[in-house]
Amino acid sequence: MNKFCTMQKNEIYYIIIKLNFLAILLCDGNLSFCQVSDSSVPNILLTKQQRLHAFVLANVGNFSARIGKPFGNFSAIDIDKKEISEASLIGKITLVNFWFDACAPCHLEFGYINSIFTRYRSDTTFQVLSFSPDNPVELAKNCVKYNLLFRNLSIPGEVSSNLIGLYHGYPTNYLVDRNGNVSFGYGGIYNDKDLKEVFIPKIDSLISDGR
Repeated sequence: MNKFCTMQKNEIYYIIIKLNFLAILLCDGNLSFCQVSDSSVPNILLTKQQRLHAFVLANVGNFSARIGKPFGNFSAIDIDKKEISEASLIGKITLVNFWFDACAPCHLEFGYINSIFTRYRSDTTFQVLSFSPDNPVELAKNCVKYNLLFRNLSIPGEVSSNLIGLYHGYPTNYLVDRNGNVSFGYGGIYNDKDLKEVFIPKIDSLISDGR
């Protein structure tokens, strides 16, 4: 049967990063986790790996399990060597972003997150916190390299993965309300539509609710 890998680049990132314990997912000779090109093949004939691949992709954009629940506990260090914890979420609307330097799709977000930060810079009820498993020294260099205006924090990879959630990878974005609970979850902010039709209205709504 002719098979070929039809996964998008961001799908590969999601699966490799979040299911790295299943190293066989890499497109080797068996093409495990790659979709079958012949759509007439019954689902029952798909391998367990292929069914798991489909399951993971179906859940990548599903954040319903996180909505209304506490964002989670963390302790991180920003590029100015200041410590920050989950207590910093209380009393503010927070856009929480997850990225790391080797994640190419993450780089596509930078301009849009800079735009969000700039738009709400003067609003003391809103903040942007961006988490990266990159070490603090490299993170500081990358903030300059990519001209990142928002606050970036270095956090252990295991903690970052736990906060993101099992089926989600990099990049991931959460909006957290004033009580520290997740209000909204999303993948990458890749275009003006994501920015203007998704995030800005939701941020405005959360800010207005507290006034």
